[in-house]
Amino acid sequence: MRYLVAYDIKDDRRRNRLFKLLKGYGYNIQKSVFEVPIDNKTLIQKLEKEIKDIIDKDEDIVYIFPFYKKPIVNEEFKEFFNREISF
Repeated sequence: MRYLVAYDIKDDRRRNRLFKLLKGYGYNIQKSVFEVPIDNKTLIQKLEKEIKDIIDKDEDIVYIFPFYKKPIVNEEFKEFFNREISF
């Protein structure tokens, strides 16, 4: 299963610690968004605990969304992403 982890961390030190943690689990797909492929329930629970140990629950926000579909970027969308867009 894959998870999408998005966060808004107020403190630079905590944000950097969380970034490094998530980089060890998955792929940074946007500034504060990671795709984390985890098939083990125990491992996702471990990740949740490690996140809780880093963040300040009163100041920070972390969302973990499960998703099941394949990534959008595939042959079907190749033409769409390679086209020129004008306004």
